[in-house]
Amino acid sequence: MTFMQTTDRLTKHDVRRLTSGGFSIEYIETRHTGHSDETVVVWSRPSQEDDIPEDQIPY
Repeated sequence: MTFMQTTDRLTKHDVRRLTSGGFSIEYIETRHTGHSDETVVVWSRPSQEDDIPEDQIPY
């Protein structure tokens, strides 16, 4: 499974690109800070054949 985090301020073009790539929204998380709210959207898609194995990604 591949995960990606974005802000909630995506353009329609960005959302179309993610969904056409097989991503769907996994969950939305909002953190309430003293000054404002920060929202993170987590997208996921099933692993594909041409994905780089996770153990080969340098951290």
